[in-house]
Amino acid sequence: MTKPAKPDAFAIAATLNQISTTPPSLAHTGQDNTPPAKAGRKAKTPRSDTAGKSTVAPSRQGARFIGGYFPEATHKALRMTMAEEDTTIQALMEEAIADLLVKKGKTKHLG
Repeated sequence: MTKPAKPDAFAIAATLNQISTTPPSLAHTGQDNTPPAKAGRKAKTPRSDTAGKSTVAPSRQGARFIGGYFPEATHKALRMTMAEEDTTIQALMEEAIADLLVKKGKTKHLG
């Protein structure tokens, strides 16, 4: 028994390109079904009081976001530690990452 021939991807693409995307309800009108780009939205224009200014908070300038998804138990333990030490998740993560980099011998990379 012989295997049926695989469909030619180029032939399929050509066929799909020939199929009209205009729904039958608009076919008789000659209208296009393509929505206008960002219909109903105005183009953003810089406000005069912020023109040329950075929108990044000063505390975030020169910094990058690092995050991840962790189990609920880890999140709860971090929240409890935050409360016990009266600190923030940012400070705890900085401490943990610094400890990891020291452990891995990457201390020359610490700022």
